[in-house]
Amino acid sequence: MDSKIILFLLSFLLSCNQLLPPPKIEEEKISTSNSTSDKTSTDKYLDIYKVENCSYPRDKKFFVSVRDLQCPETEEKDPYFESTIPTNISGLEVDELDKLYVVDENKGIFISSDSGKSFDNPTIIGVSKYNGIKVHKGVIYAISDTTLYRSTDGGENFRAVSGILSGLKKIEISSQKQTVSMIFGQRSIVMEDYIYLLSSSTIYVYNTSGSRVQEISSSAICSDFCNLQDLSFSSNGYWYVATTKGISFSNNNGKSFVLKSFPGGSIENKITSIFYAPDGKVYFTSLDGVGEFDPSLNSPNYILKDDLDPEVNFLKFFMDDSKNIYVASTKGLYIKKFSSKDFDIFDHNQGLAEDYTSHVIADSKGNISVGSEKGLSVSLKE
Repeated sequence: MDSKIILFLLSFLLSCNQLLPPPKIEEEKISTSNSTSDKTSTDKYLDIYKVENCSYPRDKKFFVSVRDLQCPETEEKDPYFESTIPTNISGLEVDELDKLYVVDENKGIFISSDSGKSFDNPTIIGVSKYNGIKVHKGVIYAISDTTLYRSTDGGENFRAVSGILSGLKKIEISSQKQTVSMIFGQRSIVMEDYIYLLSSSTIYVYNTSGSRVQEISSSAICSDFCNLQDLSFSSNGYWYVATTKGISFSNNNGKSFVLKSFPGGSIENKITSIFYAPDGKVYFTSLDGVGEFDPSLNSPNYILKDDLDPEVNFLKFFMDDSKNIYVASTKGLYIKKFSSKDFDIFDHNQGLAEDYTSHVIADSKGNISVGSEKGLSVSLKE
């Protein structure tokens, strides 16, 4: 073939190729469908939903339900997502690094490093329902209704450290003064840490190695039959126990108690929680109000009453280190800033998962976590 013809054909083919559109390059897409087949980790899945579908705040509310971090515009909820968040709250704790620990009554222990916006996979402990948690000197202690568990690896694994108990509903950790023998017959006073487990009928006391050292029945606390409701400790070693017959207190490590009842049965059988606060006072919640406990008074000194709504019941008290007060109730969350004289009320209209709130805690940065049977709600920072 003539060389001129070959050159002509080659130039013609090159010019035709330049007229063709460039090949289409498919962009890599991250699926946000409800199918779980392409999910490789909980963290990735949560990030997709937070960034792509459910960024917050959406409507400038003060709180957001963690449940709503999964696309609230869709009616059908993904069961995989539900397994990655706490939904029936039975305990809250914040450690010195502001890490949030959430107890789900049925699923186990959830841990969050971003104030409840996302969680590590839950740690399952035992087979009973889970009721409380405390973090002390880097060790995590948690309870089911029958057993005390301990984790020394940041919550990755829990080990049972108690025998089988019954009806556990509260865990506290405090220090007691103990007299120890020294050389040459001398004695010294030292502070030792102890774990306190509360049931309706008994306070069980364990040392931090898991050995039971004391057991106190409700009859010793009330001088008669009563149900134990809650337990708290002051910085000077006093014990305060809320009971169905009043408030009992002890200044000798639980060896004896004094029961304080108020005339007319004004708070007996109504107390729901008791709390030794950073301001040095002891507060209680009851079915009809929130008050300061002072054994020298013959009537409760209420700071919040149900006068405006007789149907509200107050369930849990918390005061942060800035002396702001938070009260969980059956009609929302009550908050009183230290600089304010009045309580503000927050309910589902401000973003809570539901009005019936049972647990509340705040960290050192002012992040608020609120628990209920419908899940966890967290505050949104401006």
